[in-house]
Amino acid sequence: MSLDHNADRNTKIIAELKTPHDNRDRPGYYTVLKRHADPYGNLALGVVNANAFAGLVAIYFIKGASLYYNKKTLSDSSWLDISINLMLADFEFRAKIIPPNRITYLYWTTIRDYHQRTFEIAGIPRLGWTAYIPLEIVGPSKGADLWNTMLKHGIVLSSFHTVVDVLKPVYDQFARINAQLSKPPLEGMPSIPNNLTEDAALVLILTDIATHISGYKDDLLKIKGLCSTRETKHAYDWLWIMIVHATIPASTISVGKTISTNWRGTKHTILHLFHLVDACWKSSTTISALS
Repeated sequence: MSLDHNADRNTKIIAELKTPHDNRDRPGYYTVLKRHADPYGNLALGVVNANAFAGLVAIYFIKGASLYYNKKTLSDSSWLDISINLMLADFEFRAKIIPPNRITYLYWTTIRDYHQRTFEIAGIPRLGWTAYIPLEIVGPSKGADLWNTMLKHGIVLSSFHTVVDVLKPVYDQFARINAQLSKPPLEGMPSIPNNLTEDAALVLILTDIATHISGYKDDLLKIKGLCSTRETKHAYDWLWIMIVHATIPASTISVGKTISTNWRGTKHTILHLFHLVDACWKSSTTISALS
C-alpha cells in the first residue's frame, strides 16, 4: 500500500470519527473503529452500550473502585462524563498518528495512559480501569501480549487469569497456616470449554469463585493480611472489587435481560451466591486493619 493511499485512508477514517466525536456520540465513534477492524472498537462498544455482561462489569468496576478507594459513590452522570472524555482522548491520539500508534490500533501504553489521565482528572484512581492492575502485574515486557489477549478474549476474563496467578501463592500460604482447611479458596478452578462465549465463561468462573467465597468468607477477610507486596495487594484489590462490586450488579442485570437457557438454569444460584458475597462485603470493615 502506497504512502499516498495510507494518507488518504487515514484522512477518510479521521473524517468518519470526527462526526461522532464532535457529537459526543460514543456508540457511533466506536462503531466506526469496529467497522475498520480495530478490536478496541468492539471492546469499548460493549462498555458504552452496557448490553453484555463484560461491558456491565467494566462499568461497575470503576464504580466499585471509587467506593473502595475513595469511599465515594460514582454517579451515572459522572461515569458518562468520564466515558465521553475517554472517547475524546482516544480521538486525540488517533488524529496524531505517532508511532507505534496506528489510526486503527493504538498501542497499549497509549490507551493505558489516557485512561489513567482521564480517571485521575475525575478523581478516580488509575487502578479503577479494569485492565490497569493486570497490565501493571505483567509489566512492560509482557504488556503488549496481555493487551492483545484482552482485545481478543475480553479484558475481564484475561485479567482474571493474570490476577489469580499472582494470588495463588498467597492462597497456598493461607492454606498452610490454616491447616484445618481442606483446600485454599481458589484451588481447583474450573476448566473453560473453548466453545463458550466470554460471557458464559465469565459466569462459570465467577460463580465458582463466589461458591468458594460463600464458604470461606471469614477467611477471605484475613487473606489480605498475607498480601505483603505491592503486586499481591493490588491483585487482591482487583479481585475484591471485581467480585463484590462488579459481578453482583452485572450478574443481576444480565440475568434479568437474558433469555438464554444457560442463564435460566443458573439464575437462582448466581443471585444467591453473589448475595452471600455482598453480605460478606458489608461485614468487611476489618479489612483496613489487615492492610
